[in-house]
Amino acid sequence: MKPDLFSHLFDLQDKRLNDLGDPLEELARLIDWEAFRPELSRVHAKRNESNKGNKPKDEVMMFKGLVIQSLYGLSDEQLEYQIEDRRSFQ
Repeated sequence: MKPDLFSHLFDLQDKRLNDLGDPLEELARLIDWEAFRPELSRVHAKRNESNKGNKPKDEVMMFKGLVIQSLYGLSDEQLEYQIEDRRSFQ
């Protein structure tokens, strides 16, 4: 069976990014993000347990977003775009 061309191109892109040394992967390796969950959960505790509106985002993911935003100097809109656009920011 012939490998899918698009899959191969994405694999090459991932390898190239890894070879360049993705700083986000380095952060993931160095930081135990889950260690922050108890404090983040306490701060993020939802006061109104209504089922209305959007479901709250994961506290640790939101914290990672704030760190990334600070490191890269992103506006709120730019951070939202990068999270939606780039797998590495997720």
